[in-house]
Amino acid sequence: MPNARPPTLGIKALKLILVLQSDLPEECGKLWVTVDEMRQRLVEAGVYNILTNELVDTATKEANWDGLLSRRTQGKDHTGGAYYPPSVYALIPGAPLVQRNRFSGRKSRGLSILPPKDYFHLSPDALDRVARSNQALVYHDAALKNYRKDEAVKVKEEKGKKIDLISIILSFISTHTKRQREKEEATKMVETQTETVEARNMETQTGIA
Repeated sequence: MPNARPPTLGIKALKLILVLQSDLPEECGKLWVTVDEMRQRLVEAGVYNILTNELVDTATKEANWDGLLSRRTQGKDHTGGAYYPPSVYALIPGAPLVQRNRFSGRKSRGLSILPPKDYFHLSPDALDRVARSNQALVYHDAALKNYRKDEAVKVKEEKGKKIDLISIILSFISTHTKRQREKEEATKMVETQTETVEARNMETQTGIA
């Protein structure tokens, strides 16, 4: 069965995902956000839509070694209760849900503040970073598609091999059964012929007597 590991996004590209969070406007950066909302904001600001929640989540776990993002857990909901802001804003008072209510005026699971559309493309500081991030995402997406395609071919080949093996086994069983039946029929024929000869011999001996 297929056992190759799927391609992963490089650590530098994962780090860019976190750095771009710090490139957002201050009014966005001050808001505690979930992984899903982090992705929404990045895409809104100019990161390609092929960025996934899984990649953002991986970035928070594997590329945040210098504490670029803070993390706070509050409540148990569809987000898992984890909220993140850039560390530079982490000391803003108010728990995530309280802060979000203050921004939106009501309790909401969605984003209260999105950055301007394509904000990164209008920011000299972020322009190069978003370009490098998008390039890495394109390469990763292509590699992932090729991996999935190759795995699908492997799975199909494995199924074909299993079908061929089953066909061979069934053919063997069929041939064996046929030969066994022929052997039994031949044995029965010989026994019948033997009984006939013995019966005739008995009749002959009786006539002579």
